[in-house]
Amino acid sequence: MTTNPVQVPLETFFQRLNILRGLFTILKSNMDQSQKHLGEFLAAHRAMPGKNAAMPLTFFGLTTSFSDLTIFPSDGFQRVQSIGGFAVADEIYLKVIGELVEREAAWSVAQAYEAFETFLKQTAAAYLHANPQLADSNKKKAFSSKPENGLLNESDLGFWRQFVACNYRGKNNKELLKLLRKLAPDIERAESHNCRRADFIGWYRAVAEVRHAATHADFVVKHDCIFDWPAVLVEQFQKWFSVELADKHFRLKLTEANIKEAFRRFAEYAFTIFKALSERQGYDWQRVLEKPVVESKT
Repeated sequence: MTTNPVQVPLETFFQRLNILRGLFTILKSNMDQSQKHLGEFLAAHRAMPGKNAAMPLTFFGLTTSFSDLTIFPSDGFQRVQSIGGFAVADEIYLKVIGELVEREAAWSVAQAYEAFETFLKQTAAAYLHANPQLADSNKKKAFSSKPENGLLNESDLGFWRQFVACNYRGKNNKELLKLLRKLAPDIERAESHNCRRADFIGWYRAVAEVRHAATHADFVVKHDCIFDWPAVLVEQFQKWFSVELADKHFRLKLTEANIKEAFRRFAEYAFTIFKALSERQGYDWQRVLEKPVVESKT
């Protein structure tokens, strides 16, 4: 039986999802316990007679230093400055624990988005490597004619990885998804017509903004980024992801349930792409279901 060239990218993606969700769950479990015990301690101590309520019982603080790289002290000792500091105590400490979990949830979804993007690129490259006749001949000719690509061999997977990276960029992987839909039209049908009655095109547009907010915008989905969304997508966005409305912007307040649902959709989207491409060329797609993908850390 012919080896399925797009199985490894899918299994690798599933492994990354397992790790991301596992690490978040461990963090949240520990933070929940810390928040619970600290809250109980503070409440009990404050209730004791004669205690100074103004004196903090818990405190954390730090600062980050830097040097002016253009100054060379004659005595050889570096001069350092502080950029300011971070300090929390008692009830604010408790609040920050909750904020940490929310931020980690958003980062986990952002990392899952990046992993999915890698899956798309590796899948497209592996598929074209196994089926070079399906590649756009004009794009391939132009790519091969560039001097910097002269040492790449079409028979190597590296050629196709670079080919995909150079020719299918686009915001939120628009061109890459368009390529995959062209290679396997069943992908496009499943994106809007599926047993979950889920709109994967709209959802992917929304999760891309979550990724951008977590990575570049201090966890805020700005109005400028979604002003052209249809009303139904804005409504769905607030169901898919926990947010707080602030001055026409959405501040991410993601939860464990948000991660669970987002990771499920990422897995379903990836599997749909994998299955559609596999069926197009007669590859075995059921084999990947024979055993769960489990990643253990020792």
